[in-house]
Amino acid sequence: MKFKWYYAAIFVAVAMGSLFFWSFTRKDDSANANLPRSFSRLGSQGFATPAELERMLNRNPSPRAMLEAYKLHAQYPDFSRPLDSTMVDLIDPWKLVDEPLPLIDDPALNNEAGVKKRIEDLKQSGKKDSEIESDLRKYYESLPRYQFTANRHTLTFGDELIVALKVTDSNGAKLQYSLGDVFVLGDPVMTRSRLGTPDYNDSGYPPDGVADDGITTFSYKIPGEDKKYWGNLKLVVQIKAKGNKDPIEVSHTFFSSPISPAKFTDNFTERLDNGSLVIDTIVDVKRECKFIFQANLYDSRGNPTHWVTTNSVLAPGLHPVSFVFFGKIFHDNGYQGRFTMRELRGTCENLPFPARWIGDPAKVDAIANATPLEEPLLYYMPYTARSYTTVKEYTLKDFSNAEWTSPEKEARIKDMESQIQGE
Repeated sequence: MKFKWYYAAIFVAVAMGSLFFWSFTRKDDSANANLPRSFSRLGSQGFATPAELERMLNRNPSPRAMLEAYKLHAQYPDFSRPLDSTMVDLIDPWKLVDEPLPLIDDPALNNEAGVKKRIEDLKQSGKKDSEIESDLRKYYESLPRYQFTANRHTLTFGDELIVALKVTDSNGAKLQYSLGDVFVLGDPVMTRSRLGTPDYNDSGYPPDGVADDGITTFSYKIPGEDKKYWGNLKLVVQIKAKGNKDPIEVSHTFFSSPISPAKFTDNFTERLDNGSLVIDTIVDVKRECKFIFQANLYDSRGNPTHWVTTNSVLAPGLHPVSFVFFGKIFHDNGYQGRFTMRELRGTCENLPFPARWIGDPAKVDAIANATPLEEPLLYYMPYTARSYTTVKEYTLKDFSNAEWTSPEKEARIKDMESQIQGE
């Protein structure tokens, strides 16, 4: 039995002892759709980024296989990719559902050091590794469980975080419980203080849906555009489940971005450019930043078609941002008619130097010597439900069926072909 693996899982998790339980009881990957999802896609589902593609191909480093895989991937540009309903981290990019976790009533098993000590004590008593594993599994599997579900993984100024808490017995049946102290705790990088108490109830009062169903609903809004509300905040809840002697403190972590670097407006236009659909919007920029904007496209039946990104360094003011929906993706899937762009989102890097320095050769040394900031790495643009449906009904004839081309792509293919010839 390799206990070091479990130690690592415990150390990485917010609730270290809880993830120890999770590592014992998780049986397959069927629940992946409910795992926490990051805002910026890394390419782990549906298609690969160039970096991920290279990692995958390194398992079979045949130059010919690498070339064919790259050609397949590079039919479309990295900034405009196919989207389908299995890519849940993009289809619903804000939602977060935590794993059900145990309410650990033994403080010694709720942290890495305690678990290590318990294992060593059991070894000293003469127990085998297999017996220790069995004992710990039985303990964790016997415990009541709690689960948080949130409408947002990131809370922006003006929006509302809604978190539902469900408590069950070890078999998943509803379990009575009461709550003790409830509060929001700041990111220790910015503040170690409490940041208020969220509203919560199980009385059917909005946003709670059903009275007395055993699901407590919490709601929280950022009180102001103050940096103390910035970073990885915790919703801390003390739960006393039926059968437990004392309340057990658990937490749900979410990112809070109280300062708005820019906002999307309602100004949209559409056009065709080189056989691709382009939807332009105006962004009201408040802070000079290196921005990453993202959006999804859907056909008239609600089927997802494209996921696009665009990167820009923008100064304060009103700026156009263009989302390019690559033409060949329409052809390869037979998409036509009217299209709707939604799930608009954007982030801004918190840099220790002016964003306009990026790409300026004269600023290379200044960038390298800039003092790192002791602050979170990102600002998030405020959540928006804005969407845009095209005025025109498009047919496949409107779109190009040509593959993506660029000097970088052609140079890479040429280099890979030369490696094959050298075999």
